[in-house]
Amino acid sequence: MEQEYTISTGMKILYSVLAVAIFGLFVFILTIHKNQEVSPIVYGLPFVFLAIGALFIVNIIRKKVVLSSYSIIYTSLFSTSELQIKDIKGYRTFDNRRSRTIILESNLPGTPNIRIGNYTDLGDNSELLEWVKANFKDLDAADLENEQAEVLHDASLGTTEEERTTNLKKAKRVAIAYNIAGAVLGVMLIVYNNRLNTILDICYPFAGMLLLVYYKGLIRFLSNPKRSVYPFISPGFIVPVLVLFFRPIAVYNIFQPDHLWLPALVVSGVSFMLLFFIGVNKSFSSIAGQIVLMLVITLLYGFGSILQINCVFDDSKLQVYPARVYDHSVSHGRSTSYYLTISEWGPQTKVRKISVGRRIYQNTVVGDTVKVNFKSGKLGIPWYTISK
Repeated sequence: MEQEYTISTGMKILYSVLAVAIFGLFVFILTIHKNQEVSPIVYGLPFVFLAIGALFIVNIIRKKVVLSSYSIIYTSLFSTSELQIKDIKGYRTFDNRRSRTIILESNLPGTPNIRIGNYTDLGDNSELLEWVKANFKDLDAADLENEQAEVLHDASLGTTEEERTTNLKKAKRVAIAYNIAGAVLGVMLIVYNNRLNTILDICYPFAGMLLLVYYKGLIRFLSNPKRSVYPFISPGFIVPVLVLFFRPIAVYNIFQPDHLWLPALVVSGVSFMLLFFIGVNKSFSSIAGQIVLMLVITLLYGFGSILQINCVFDDSKLQVYPARVYDHSVSHGRSTSYYLTISEWGPQTKVRKISVGRRIYQNTVVGDTVKVNFKSGKLGIPWYTISK
């Protein structure tokens, strides 16, 4: 028995259209500067697009899965991997917005797993998935079952099995409540950028760390619900941190960041060490991935909390300077950003392009005068806002 799964006709058409479009862009960029003196980089850029288009074509030709009665072979863009059926321990699946993946794990030490990325590109991919499910163990389900048994027999979580089950259910309710409250606090700071909400958002991640300590492992910072019974609080932890970082960036313009770096890095470092020692889940798939995520989160927390404290709690005297608008522009990316180019004002001795809100941008034309509202900052980090 041998069955071959290649890229479906629909996906071949889609990838071919993309490749043709990229090749067309290659030709366009290559000819648009004909007979002009431009940087060599400009001529090198089209070849990047050419390489991308070529990869699409190669992927159409190469990508396939071949099943036989004794082995499975997966050919991807850059490599070919094979496992004997008898040497496959089981499978895992990962589904997200970007891709859907099947992982076949080997039970032989040193033998790489087979990772079939974007398996939905293949024709009859549902048949392939059903074959995998019928022939191999679901390792996520097995891990979940084993962990459930471990919890029910862990004497440190309660004297009886009923008590341990009750404690686990209570921990799940607490984790859900923490995650919901974190989302609510984040929204509150977006809507009401005041001192009380700032204090709550700054303290909330440390409340999460206290939960991790208090529940002694029943609540984790990160966990995979497909393979673990333990609840996790990372969503409720991360949302306030993200708002705490992006809110001051959206509202305030920092005039001089010299006094920002040291306190922000100190807060980030302390937060990272606490979260690392309290929150790392050794049973999670990747320790390195957890460390990177924690590092990013605590850096955002350190800079966001310092900026919020500096600006929201600033009681210094407000100084208002007039500035003339020389130009305005819009940047379109993942989000739309609005900019004004304004003249010198107060301590600012050069013409500068600054980010403003949409309302200010729409109500301002070249030649208008805007107000620069300048303050020295609670922590000595000068900042300002723009108003009409």
